[in-house]
Amino acid sequence: MEDRAEQGEIALGIEGSFRHPPAGASWEYSVVVVIRDERGEELARNVVGVGALAPGEERSVSLSVEVFKNDT
Repeated sequence: MEDRAEQGEIALGIEGSFRHPPAGASWEYSVVVVIRDERGEELARNVVGVGALAPGEERSVSLSVEVFKNDT
């Protein structure tokens, strides 16, 4: 059986970053992923990361959607 990673294809890839300004109170953040169907109805919502940023700190986030053939 082949490894799924070898069969898959990246259908969507997004990468971005955010930086706290050099002054001010710390920020809390969360990374939330929401999946919707073609009618816009929410199918799933997951918080995949939480954290805090002190002034001047930066974080980057990468998201990819991998699709696989379903031969069953």
